[in-house]
Amino acid sequence: MAALPYFYDAQLRRILVQMIRIFSGFRYLTGVDSTGNRNYETVPVVYGDGDTQAQQLLINNSENTQLSVPRFAVYIQNVKPAALSRGSWRGNIDELVVTERHFDVNTNQYTDEIGDTFRVQRLQPTPLDINIKVDLWTSNTDQKFQIFEQVYTLFNPDLILQTTSSPLDWTALQRVMLDDINWEDNGVNRGTDETSDVLSFNFTVESYINPPARVKKAKLIETIIQNIGDALEECDNSANWDGAAPTQEVVTPNEAYIQVLNNNQIILLGPNKNVTDENGNVYSWQHLLDDYGQLTPGVSTIRLRWVSDITDDTQDIIGYITLDANVDNIVDFQVQSATVPLSTQIPVMGVINPHIETPGNNLPAATAGQRYILSTAIGPCDAWGNLTANAQDIVQYDGSEWTVALSVASDTTMEFVQDTSTNQLLKLVNGEWIDAINAYYAPGYFRINL
Repeated sequence: MAALPYFYDAQLRRILVQMIRIFSGFRYLTGVDSTGNRNYETVPVVYGDGDTQAQQLLINNSENTQLSVPRFAVYIQNVKPAALSRGSWRGNIDELVVTERHFDVNTNQYTDEIGDTFRVQRLQPTPLDINIKVDLWTSNTDQKFQIFEQVYTLFNPDLILQTTSSPLDWTALQRVMLDDINWEDNGVNRGTDETSDVLSFNFTVESYINPPARVKKAKLIETIIQNIGDALEECDNSANWDGAAPTQEVVTPNEAYIQVLNNNQIILLGPNKNVTDENGNVYSWQHLLDDYGQLTPGVSTIRLRWVSDITDDTQDIIGYITLDANVDNIVDFQVQSATVPLSTQIPVMGVINPHIETPGNNLPAATAGQRYILSTAIGPCDAWGNLTANAQDIVQYDGSEWTVALSVASDTTMEFVQDTSTNQLLKLVNGEWIDAINAYYAPGYFRINL
């Protein structure tokens, strides 16, 4: 049998990154301040086991310097073929038929029409047991007790690890088993640090290594998909098949749209932005997610993709979501402010019609620094002086006269501005200011992480 062409999907690395994520966020109590408030610190996580030379570099080759503790160290200790009970004949093939949405090359957008149909043949994955060791370094028994209790209650004695969110990946869910605990592991290299204590957790990840899938279009093999699941952001997903770039299929259940309202709610809509289905019932978030899992408050998130490139996830607006207690088609949305685009312009005091609202008449008297977005064009007049501006321009009063601070006709960059009258973040799209967050998002332009 001929060997497969080169492929690499960072599958082991992705599992290791997920294990590191599991141990990110554990905290310990350091004490109480003068006001009675408890102080907590987060335990950092590093990759790799202890190495004498590396530790000497970290402490500047000085016995008077010690490594920071507490900390977790996560690393792969061993890999081995899985038991026969999890294996199958490697020639097994599972076949799916997937239909993509039509892509309009003129508008660079996906449409609501049906596009090409592909036949995806998934090859039998190879089972693998990965032994991962997690060393907990502490400086005192109290730290050890606090962190151990949190870790041990998480594994009872296992948990399920979701490595990808792709519906085509039949190995996305993998089991992590806590096999053994070494309360005081003297086998870990401490270098010259004799004050630290090391507690070791030994895990087995019941994993699989996926070969490439085959994709057929019009009964002819045109390409090989090297990655049947979306790789994590931290993983390098670059590989070539005979010089051709990999392809990606984006599938949204039921071709659903969503609409964000008031920065705090998201409505589930149908394939044509319709609120109800053919039976007059609103679309249900719970029903949509039943096949994938359930929302967990404080954990489940949604990513809103506002850029036109459907593959660009670097600018997603991210927020936590929970099911609304009363309405089936609504989830409550708590945006993470750090993911919201930053304003590129000084805030404005509102969007106004300059023929109806003028300084001192439905608007405050003119003072230096006032800024407005105009809904219609304006020419020289008594209320605005010598100002000449087009619709959607930003105008500003400099203390003596009104001037154009931003002309949308000549601006070709992506602009954002905060409207202080509504607390909305506006963005400039095709010469018009629209809400940057509260909008419709088409299928493929939102991602839900359960």
